[in-house]
Amino acid sequence: MFEEEEKDQIISDMQNANGIQFANSNKEEVYAAFLDKVQDNLRIVLTMSPVGDAFRTRFENTIVLEANMSITGAVNYLQI
Repeated sequence: MFEEEEKDQIISDMQNANGIQFANSNKEEVYAAFLDKVQDNLRIVLTMSPVGDAFRTRFENTIVLEANMSITGAVNYLQI
């Protein structure tokens, strides 16, 4: 996912930010901790037009969306 130089920078940043925690850790352990942190904090925004039957059909056919989502309505959805 990252070039080796980028990965080294991430590891260095993680070690500097959490010095004592990673004092005796090897690169693989620090990078694994970085990936865990990314997975814990990753959020995905999915947007769909609520106009017409297509939205209702997509929503009904995709149960996983319904399980862990919150719907935020945009008041001025069609205004630019």
